[in-house]
Amino acid sequence: MDKKLKQRIKRELRSLWLVSPERSAAISHAKEKVEVGYWNNGNKKFKVMYRCTCSRLLLKGEYQIDHHVPVEPTTDWNEYMTKLFCSVDNLNLLCLECHAKKTNQEKLNVKC
Repeated sequence: MDKKLKQRIKRELRSLWLVSPERSAAISHAKEKVEVGYWNNGNKKFKVMYRCTCSRLLLKGEYQIDHHVPVEPTTDWNEYMTKLFCSVDNLNLLCLECHAKKTNQEKLNVKC
């Protein structure tokens, strides 16, 4: 199989993963209702935010869902799909900074 076709298949699988129930469950698990003040009628006002698994920061919406066990490198398509469409226990919601650090560390470990 040529390289461009492999890249296209991976891109399409990633697109499917973006709407997967496992990914949605990981997002729901990290969701928190945060009190941000009061309405004019005196009722409490809340905002939905997401907690980074690593830094514990509360995020408004810019986050990444990360696979604790990396999807790549893999040896075949079955392994790739099994790692990509894993259980929610293997997924973490991370802020962009933590995700970048983790990804860079994984890349260094693969090269060694």
